[in-house]
Amino acid sequence: MSVLTPVVSSWDGANRRAYLAEGVSDFYPIEDIYHEYRNQRRLDHGLRKYEPLLKAAGNIPKGGGAFTPRYVVLLEGFKLIPFNETLQLNQLGDMITDDPDTDATLYDVSGLTVAKPIFIKPSNAETVQLNSESIVFSSFQGAVWVDTINGYEDKGSSTEPNGNTERPVKYISLAVDIAYERGFNKIQVIGDLTLTTGDIVEGLELIGTSHVNSDLIVESGAECLKTMFRDFNITGVLDGESEINNCTVGDLEYFDGHIHDSRLDGTIVLSGNQNALIDDCSMLNILNPPVVDCGYSNQNLILNNWSGQLTIKNTGVNNNIGVGCDAADIILDPSCNEGIIAVSGTGSVTNLTTGGCYVVNKIIDGSEMQNLKIMIEQLRPHHTGGGKMIFWDPHSGSDIHHGDSPERGFKTWTKCHDAANNAGHDTIVIVPSNSTGVTTITEDITVTKDYLFVRGPGRDVVTTGNVTTTASGTEFHGFRVQPTITDGIGIHSTGAFTLIDNVWFEDCHNGLLMEAHHPLMHNLKFHAPTGYGIRCEGDISHGEITNCTIGKAGSNGIEIATTDTTGGIKMSDTVVLGCTGYGVNLEEGTTRFVSQTGNVVEYNELGNFNNLGVRNVLNVEKSWATKSDVFNASQI
Repeated sequence: MSVLTPVVSSWDGANRRAYLAEGVSDFYPIEDIYHEYRNQRRLDHGLRKYEPLLKAAGNIPKGGGAFTPRYVVLLEGFKLIPFNETLQLNQLGDMITDDPDTDATLYDVSGLTVAKPIFIKPSNAETVQLNSESIVFSSFQGAVWVDTINGYEDKGSSTEPNGNTERPVKYISLAVDIAYERGFNKIQVIGDLTLTTGDIVEGLELIGTSHVNSDLIVESGAECLKTMFRDFNITGVLDGESEINNCTVGDLEYFDGHIHDSRLDGTIVLSGNQNALIDDCSMLNILNPPVVDCGYSNQNLILNNWSGQLTIKNTGVNNNIGVGCDAADIILDPSCNEGIIAVSGTGSVTNLTTGGCYVVNKIIDGSEMQNLKIMIEQLRPHHTGGGKMIFWDPHSGSDIHHGDSPERGFKTWTKCHDAANNAGHDTIVIVPSNSTGVTTITEDITVTKDYLFVRGPGRDVVTTGNVTTTASGTEFHGFRVQPTITDGIGIHSTGAFTLIDNVWFEDCHNGLLMEAHHPLMHNLKFHAPTGYGIRCEGDISHGEITNCTIGKAGSNGIEIATTDTTGGIKMSDTVVLGCTGYGVNLEEGTTRFVSQTGNVVEYNELGNFNNLGVRNVLNVEKSWATKSDVFNASQI
């Protein structure tokens, strides 16, 4: 069979079915089904209003002029219904569905009353050699090309077609005809274009060269039902559920449709009854801030994630305007004397409304937010994160995100660390996005930037790699350390003023190693490390071990080997129980270690305190130490 003798008797767009004709035995998916559908869609205006029923795929270059076979993809549940007869149906070529995991069935035989044998024969060749038809098809690069200045005025010939990349056509109506004939849904515009009365671009995607090189004027008489416009500088009328993407938008009469990811540079006049959506858009020209003129109409408007200055004026009694701001400056004109305007997000609002206009101002001034953040951070006893917040989502994030919110967190530690400023008091916030369990971080966390803080939510975030810092003033807070390296260290710091706070150390060999001045260790939990719990060594002074718990260490609970003579390590409100070695081991040369109030050091096999240093202070009564643990006064 061929397209000269149709294999399809009728197309049912509403129910997404095609009825094969009586007597069809052999058919080719591409040559018959695909070409018949493409031709019917060009001729039948009613069929075009439905989402495409099928598409052609394959024909992918493999090099040396060789291509993969073409095949048909049935879209969104579309199926073929064979004729109700016993004649065997032979499918001579590949055909698949777009969702084979859910429903891979190609044929709907539910209404047949006789046995209908169906034989499917795949393509004989793994590749097909480039021929004249393939050359013609690939020359279009998936779109019909239009150049209204230098384009051709006809379709050309079968061997030298017009409308491809080398031979664009002059008229948009001619491009639409070629698109329907060849099964394309994209029209690529070179230069400028005006859509006027008689131009029908329904359901197509029009793409400009760029908003600098392609001006598009859409006049009210053009038929643009569900048309998508991309990469233009566009003015005119937005109507018929059409959509604008990645454009600059000048003066526009807004009846019906959406605007996404675009820059506004004119006046948007609301003139319709359908809700309007302007999403992820911003001001283009600081000298020409855009205006939304509600025209006293009844059209509602949502502006989502708006950035820059925007003026709203002429609201009517039934206007409902919602504005979500991202660093925005919203001006409500005195002509806004009716309706409801709700503004939220970050930025500022200048409210000049009059009469009965009801304004819901939930805006948060950006400077106030920053000041509030600084005030909250200044309540901390130690490190303060007054810089920017970087969100790290190791489970569901992506490095193409901006990292500026929990929903748009970065995926990798490297991306987070690169985004931080050195000595900027920036905070990397770990997002616990794995709702079914623990959020696991397998990357090594290495901090080399001063005053950078890593803060997590609690035990439901666990790191299994190495955690190290060589920078000054860093912080690790609010997560679990469980390294997979059997002889490794949970956290290792060689940077001064490191704060470790509210961290759980589990299944570690050695827990925490601090090797620089002013180490701060607060609210830490160590569960049965096979080596030591905490070790401080080197030329260290003014350290703190506060409110920590170490249980069943395989060696000493706490090891102190510091040599600084100006001020040592102080320990308070800390519990060390059941260690195989000493509870606290003060190595030879250690000086000025102070055991303060509230420590409980008991039931450690080699002893609770082993003091081999000098000028160390062990408070016997308040530390619950036994007399055997305390050396005489001459050693203090």
